[in-house]
Order: sequence, then C-alpha cells, then structure tokens
Amino acid sequence: MKKIISALFVLLIIIVLPGCTSNTSGNSSGNYSSSCSCSSNIYNCDDFSSHTEAQSCFVKCGGTRTDIHQLDRDNDGSACEQN
Repeated sequence: MKKIISALFVLLIIIVLPGCTSNTSGNSSGNYSSSCSCSSNIYNCDDFSSHTEAQSCFVKCGGTRTDIHQLDRDNDGSACEQN
C-alpha cells in the first residue's frame, strides 16, 4: 500500500511541477515564464497570471509547511485565491 501511495505522490509531482514557472526578476510584472524559485520571498500574487500557476509554485515550495512567498495568507492550502 505504501508503494502505491508513493507512486501516486510521484505522479502528482510530475504533473503539477512542470507548470511552475516565474519571472526571473521577481517583481510584480505578471510575466511568469521561467522556473519557480524557492530560495527566498521573491514573488507575490501579482507575479502569476492565474491561480493555477501560483498554486504550482506554492506546492513546489512546500505549500502550507513553508509558504516562503506568503501566497496563502489565510493558510487554507490555496494560493492567490483572487487570481
């Protein structure tokens, strides 16, 4: 059972992470075109053109465990709900 859960988790990551892209400058230009960086708080919701892009970066960077970019201010697991 653990192997099945692990395989499903890996599959989920493979599906979700490719959509995670961002601008290289880290400013609020709305251009989200290269890899999402989790090294420091460089993005805000205006950097993403959709909720899906923001959610992908949020999940890649640890989700509610870390939320380095503070994309989920109400801690409900959904980033940038206004996008």
